[in-house]
Amino acid sequence: LIASVSQRELAVNGELSRKQLLAVRGTGLIGMCACIFVVAPMHEVRTQASKVLASDTELLHCEGPIEGELPSHFESLRFAAFAIENEAGYRSNHVQLQLRQALQVTGAQISPSFARSQGGSRVVVTIPTREGEGLPLDLSDRLECKFGGVLVRANRLSSHELECYAPIAPLRTRQAKVSVVRN
Repeated sequence: LIASVSQRELAVNGELSRKQLLAVRGTGLIGMCACIFVVAPMHEVRTQASKVLASDTELLHCEGPIEGELPSHFESLRFAAFAIENEAGYRSNHVQLQLRQALQVTGAQISPSFARSQGGSRVVVTIPTREGEGLPLDLSDRLECKFGGVLVRANRLSSHELECYAPIAPLRTRQAKVSVVRN
C-alpha cells in the first residue's frame, strides 16, 4: 500500500531521464519490487525499485521513465498512474502523478564558471531572452539549479536571472554540468 510519494510531478521532456527519483513510502514493500507508470491506456513503463535500506519495508526509491520508454504522443499527456508491484505480481493502490513539460533553457550563462568544492559559492544563471521577455515560467513554479545530479533551490533575481548556491561537491569532482529545472 502506497502511503506517500516524494513528488507528484514528473517532467516529460528535456530533463526526462532516469535521474528523476521518487521516494515511495508505504507498507509491505518486501522483496524485489517494480515501479509501474501507466502513462496511457495500454501503455505501462516499468522501472526497478531500489531499497534505501535492505531491512526497510516502508521506503523505496523509483526511477522515473525515460523519453524512449514513453508513447510517441507523450508530450500531450498530463497525468500518469503510479503503482508498486511485488515479486508475486500483486499491485499496490494507484497514485496519480502530474506530467509537466520540462523547462527548456538554452544558451544560459553561468557566473562565475567555478565554485568551491566545499559548497556555498553563489552562482548566477543568466538566461538570454528576447526584448521584453522573461523566463518562460509561471510565478508559482519552484525552480532549482542542478549541479551534476544534486538539486539546490534557485532564487529569482529578475525576469531573466536566477541565483543558486553550489552544493558540496562529491569527492574528486572536477566539474559539474549546471542546469535549471522546474520542480
